Amino acid sequence: MSSRPASLAFALLAAACAAPPPQGNPAASHAPSPQEVEWFHAGWYAGAAMGTAVADASAADLEDDLAGRGYDSDASLDDSEVGWKVFGGYRFDAPWAVEIALVDLGTVESEIATDAVVTDAFLDAVTDVHPYSGAGVSLSGLYFPIEEERFDVGLKAGAWFWQADVDVDAATGESLEVDEQGVHPLVGIVGLIDITDRWSARLEWEHYLLGSDNDVDFLAIGLQLTVR
Repeated sequence: MSSRPASLAFALLAAACAAPPPQGNPAASHAPSPQEVEWFHAGWYAGAAMGTAVADASAADLEDDLAGRGYDSDASLDDSEVGWKVFGGYRFDAPWAVEIALVDLGTVESEIATDAVVTDAFLDAVTDVHPYSGAGVSLSGLYFPIEEERFDVGLKAGAWFWQADVDVDAATGESLEVDEQGVHPLVGIVGLIDITDRWSARLEWEHYLLGSDNDVDFLAIGLQLTVR
């Protein structure tokens, strides 16, 4: 048998291996590397945030409410406190998530001067009209209309189960404590900026309703960890 066909076949194979690859669009031939970061993915997540809680109230409102009950007063009100929250939830493949959180919005403190005799009726009036903040558990749904490579913007709506203490201490020694509680709506906006494929910085604004015109705005920054 002649060896010429075999020699020719080996020569063609060697030439094909040595030939340069065909030129084309480098971007079109690029295949994702296993090391590339998957910035957005579904899964469980948890985190914590801290910020400023501001009650929708003023000293003038408090004075007007007491005047409506027959008490002239001079009030000062500290309506801004440090608040915090810890949260966890699940994000679906679609741009939706559900979230539960433990929230503490701090307290609202005031000083009230009056020429009236401090009686139980006066203390009752103060506790009835005094603004308050609260703490409790929230349950929310989130929708993310904006999903970019490394950041998300989401809208939040839900309800929270809250409790608040209204403590009145008079300079003359009298005091009164009243517990308030309820279930009310909350809304908010959430921004996520990815630091790694699992850690994200989280900036959010939330508006909590507590009933009787006691609303609180909460602006917070925190960290979120996503678990695949």
